[in-house]
Amino acid sequence: MRNLTILITLFVLIALIVSLITVYVKAPAPKPTPIPTTAPILTPTPTNTPSSSAPPSTISSLSGEVLIQKQGSTNWVQAFAGTELEVGDYLKTSGNGSAILLFFEGSTIEVQSNTEILIKELSLAEGTGTTTIRLRQLVGSSIDRVQKLVDSESKYEVDTAAASAIVRGTIFKLFVTIDGNTTLNSDEGDVLFTASGVTVLVGTGMQSIACVGCPPSNPSPGVTPTPVVTPTPSPTPTPTPVVTPTQTPISTPAPLNVDDSYSGGQVELSVGQSLVVTLESNASTGYSWSLAQISDETVLNKTGNKYISPQTTGPIVGAPGKEEWTFLALKEGTSSISMEYKRPWEKDTPPARTFSLTVVVTE
Repeated sequence: MRNLTILITLFVLIALIVSLITVYVKAPAPKPTPIPTTAPILTPTPTNTPSSSAPPSTISSLSGEVLIQKQGSTNWVQAFAGTELEVGDYLKTSGNGSAILLFFEGSTIEVQSNTEILIKELSLAEGTGTTTIRLRQLVGSSIDRVQKLVDSESKYEVDTAAASAIVRGTIFKLFVTIDGNTTLNSDEGDVLFTASGVTVLVGTGMQSIACVGCPPSNPSPGVTPTPVVTPTPSPTPTPTPVVTPTQTPISTPAPLNVDDSYSGGQVELSVGQSLVVTLESNASTGYSWSLAQISDETVLNKTGNKYISPQTTGPIVGAPGKEEWTFLALKEGTSSISMEYKRPWEKDTPPARTFSLTVVVTE
């Protein structure tokens, strides 16, 4: 009986072991928990957009009072030869002022007296070389000498309150009255003159006029507009003053004129005498003369400089002109001047030409 009990117990244990083995084999193996991976951050590929930056424009020469107002400023400050103007900058001249503004592609605008302009756009597209120059002339008169543009997309445009002028290589004059009425004269080449949605082609020697809100007139032979003359009141007669004898003034010595051929030499001046240095220059190339040094400004002082446009009746785009620099002898002594001919924005480039002169001042 005891043996039977042992056998039954063994049989039950064996059956239990077999059952456990069967359950283990049939149970699916646990799947490993996947390790989360971080999705890669996709950096957008930059679009290859052509650059449209351009060098600033430069005042190559000026005379009289010329003022500029930089973008974002409300102050007008005196301009100088070599001053750079960028998009958003204003330039204006007084009754005795004038300036020549040189653009990066060689075109120039001669801003005459009592005139104000705004630089609206200066761009040079990389790859294509397409150039865009857009100006706003608020009032006054200007002479635009535009280089032949490099491609069909390039543009030189001047707009006013009444109209806009678009050219591709020409010389034209623009006169704007205080109320915005605009007169365009083409000296050389064709100008597209647009006002109130109407465009006319103004050819060489022709003129068109547009008022604010009016289409341009049909081109006709050009006549330079004459400024309106304000009549002056007749003076009130005054008693004749008693004439008091005065001393005869001491005559001022005539200015001494020199040119490129004097470079490296020596001249003599009397105290109070002016020295006028006239040098060949071509504003359309971007080059201009600058004063590098006056060794003794107590003996000799610079009093002014101006650019003289070429005097010719034929085509003058690219024609050379002259620069005239004036100095005054202040006291007895010796001073020397040195000048450089270069593009103002090429700071580290040696000058194309130089001029030097020693000045001896005597009583």
